[in-house]
Amino acid sequence: MDKNMLSEYAKLMVKVGANVQKGQKVRLYAEVDQYELATLVAKECYNAGASYVEMFWSCGAVERLHYENASVETLGTVLSWEEERQKQMVKDLPARIFIESADPDELSGIPADVISTVGRMRSKVLKKYRDEIDGKHQWLIVAAASPKWAKKVFPDDDSDTAVEKLWNAIFSCVYLDGNKNWEQVWKQHTDTMREKADWLNSKRFKSLRYNSSNGTDFTVQLIPGAKWCGAADINLSLIHISEPTRQAEISYAVFCLKKKKKKTNRNIRSIHMNHICTRIQPFWSVYENTTVRTR
Repeated sequence: MDKNMLSEYAKLMVKVGANVQKGQKVRLYAEVDQYELATLVAKECYNAGASYVEMFWSCGAVERLHYENASVETLGTVLSWEEERQKQMVKDLPARIFIESADPDELSGIPADVISTVGRMRSKVLKKYRDEIDGKHQWLIVAAASPKWAKKVFPDDDSDTAVEKLWNAIFSCVYLDGNKNWEQVWKQHTDTMREKADWLNSKRFKSLRYNSSNGTDFTVQLIPGAKWCGAADINLSLIHISEPTRQAEISYAVFCLKKKKKKTNRNIRSIHMNHICTRIQPFWSVYENTTVRTR
């Protein structure tokens, strides 16, 4: 991998994506295989004036061992020191940068109800702290190529070639494919997205209907007073945020289904979807009175 490109990617994350402020603390999350990129990002955070960069490492293989060997009660228990760390986050309002490169099949075979139960148990304790900082700090999720993820995307290539292709795809997605002045490119992008968001807000749409030749026919009732946002925003601390992953290629959708007295059936068929670095297989769903049946 081109070290210069990784360095530019790190600068993009810190300067444009998270917009780290002078004197601000940063929490940086990454898989252990991304130590080189994480080091570059930490360096750029300090160059931007960060007072301290706290590193959070994760390892997919060890995470799987936890689920295979530890009890649900143990995994779902939030220890006192973990909660104190969250309380400190609420106090400090650090910028948070998440580098995602996990194996899409990391927890394959682990019962879904076990994973969801652990998540719910931990959320009961931790959610209030996440809610407390919502809209008050900068956060950013970015992708990083790893061999197992790359082979999922490019299965016919050898591992090294697949990783190289995935990195190139990531760089292309965030306008680092040969564009030297990426700051100007991102300014133009965010200006365009803001213009489109303003247009959508001016129309005051009450619902959106999606239909296509593949069978999708779905109407989404919008939340009254909801605001359309572009690729940039201002948090409650008046810090500008522009997320490098929030592109046309990576969609964010929030649906609010309003119950109606009459029965309505709606169909949704997917083609290909990705959630962070997990490839979601095509699916076909039928919504019957807001009850979902997936085919």
